[in-house]
Amino acid sequence: MRNRLKAGGIILAGLIILTGMRGPAAAADDEEFKAQSLHPVFSPDGRSLAFVADLDRNRENDIYMMSLRSRKIYLLHKGGAHEAPSFSPDGSKIIFAAMNSLSLSLDIALYDFDSGNTRFLTSSTSRDSDPSFTPDGRKIVFFSGRASNGSFDLYTMDRSGDGETILLDNKNRNTSPVFSPDGSKIVFAGAKGRNFDIYVIDANGGEPRQLTDQEGPDLQPRWSPDGKSIVYASRRDGKYGIFRMNADGSGKTQIAWDKDADMLFPAWSPDGKTIVFSGRFRGFYELYTMNADGSDRQRLIDTPVVSHQMFP
Repeated sequence: MRNRLKAGGIILAGLIILTGMRGPAAAADDEEFKAQSLHPVFSPDGRSLAFVADLDRNRENDIYMMSLRSRKIYLLHKGGAHEAPSFSPDGSKIIFAAMNSLSLSLDIALYDFDSGNTRFLTSSTSRDSDPSFTPDGRKIVFFSGRASNGSFDLYTMDRSGDGETILLDNKNRNTSPVFSPDGSKIVFAGAKGRNFDIYVIDANGGEPRQLTDQEGPDLQPRWSPDGKSIVYASRRDGKYGIFRMNADGSGKTQIAWDKDADMLFPAWSPDGKTIVFSGRFRGFYELYTMNADGSDRQRLIDTPVVSHQMFP
């Protein structure tokens, strides 16, 4: 089955969760339309955010950039489904999953800020997603659903798209791989059955080590910039909140949870002082920031105002 994601659905660790898809007439109504803002990530200089949303109301999740100083939003990449943007360490490029018209599936694409060009690094008839660079920017890790048994395997490749290598093929659904700041390890979310937990594996492969083990799903892990902590989303009592633990899995702490809201896709600022995430406090996902300890939660934008110019 080919994977397609429209504005009405969120993919969490490979599962599509509906978020109130509306018909064309409702989508055109300013009073009714609510864009979902997902997958936020800071630029390496901390001045901007990249995220995925349907702000142009075309029923497709495009990639946008927002200046944190002016709050102005620019369209970065459009056309088909998108998810999981991630910057190169020097900020000159951004990689993401996008619908490939050749494979008719989500593949890994790379956008170059200097040239303004985009090219696909993979072309698979199954879903490739959640790409992330090594700290030196030379390699990329991602997951792929190419296996015939329904698993999601972890792959690495050169930043050119060459040299694809299977890192982990343990017949589980493995998603959200991210290199540690020193490049020695990869944290990811994996599911042996229905439930996802957080694991860590050496960057060269080997046996994964499980860091979390609780009844609800643990998803979307991200290393702190100093490599000492991991932030992740976890479902407790029916709602997703943001949790934090030490890099070895100890010291698990709830930093944000609300009985009336879901919080997903946490990501650190480059200085480690702030966490950005997607929060559904008003019936749809919006971008929020908070301090690393969960205090001072703020909504970034009330009503998105989008420049129809492409990102400069």
